[in-house]
Amino acid sequence: MRPARFSRRAVIGVALAAPTLSRAQEMQVFDAILHEGSAERGVGRVALDQRGRLTIVSAAPDRAEWLGRVQQEANAAETMQADAPPPPGAPPSTDAGRIVRRTDADFTRVLRDYLRTYYGLELRPAQG
Repeated sequence: MRPARFSRRAVIGVALAAPTLSRAQEMQVFDAILHEGSAERGVGRVALDQRGRLTIVSAAPDRAEWLGRVQQEANAAETMQADAPPPPGAPPSTDAGRIVRRTDADFTRVLRDYLRTYYGLELRPAQG
C-alpha cells in the first residue's frame, strides 16, 4: 500500500497536514459470509472504512433486511468491548476486558470479531 498523500493548509501561520486519500484507499471490501451450524453461505458484500463504518455493497434478497439491521447496529456503536489479559495477581480463570473506541487503531478488528461471535457473520476479504 502506498503511503497517504498530504495537502497543506495554513491556519494562523501554522501548516497542518490533512490526508487526501482516495475513496478506494479508505474502504476495504469484504464478502459477508454467514455461518449457520457447520454450514456457511455468502449473504452479500460489504465495505468497511477506516473508522469501522459498514456500507452494504450487495445483499442476498433473503438476508438484505437482516444485513441492514447488522449494519445499523455496527455503525451506531462508538465503543466495543474486547478481551484483555487479566491484571497481575488475578485468580486463575479471571475474565478481563477493555473498551475499544471507534477512534482506536484496532476498532475494525474488534468489530469484525464481534460480528463473527454474535451474528455468525464473517467478513472475508473479497475475492474478485
